[in-house]
Amino acid sequence: MLAKRAEDEAAQLHARTAPLLAAQHARSDARRILSAALARPGPAQLLDQLAAALPADSSVTRAERLADGALEIEVTTSDPDALRAALRRSPPLAGLRDVRQQEGEGRTLVLLRQGGA
Repeated sequence: MLAKRAEDEAAQLHARTAPLLAAQHARSDARRILSAALARPGPAQLLDQLAAALPADSSVTRAERLADGALEIEVTTSDPDALRAALRRSPPLAGLRDVRQQEGEGRTLVLLRQGGA
C-alpha cells in the first residue's frame, strides 16, 4: 500500500513537472540556436567581400540563410571557372563551396554554400 502511494505521488509529481521540463528544454534549445547565430558573422560582411571579388560579368542573384544555418548564395556568371578562381584568390571567401551550377540563356547560375549543420 505504501509502495502504491509512493508510485501515485511520483506519477502526480511527474505530471506536474513534465510541462515545466519541456519548456525548459525548449528555452535551452532556443538559447543554443540564438547563441550559434550570434557567434556567426552576419551575411552582409561576406556579401560585401564577395561583391568585391566577383568578376565583372558576375552578379549575386540570391542570398539566403537556411534553417540549418547555412548561407546559400546564387551567382549568375558567363564564366564559372573565372568565378571559382576569384573565390580561391580571396581568403575570406574560402568557406564558400560550389554546390551546383545550371546553364541557361548563355549564362550560368552557380550555387555557393557556406557552413550549416
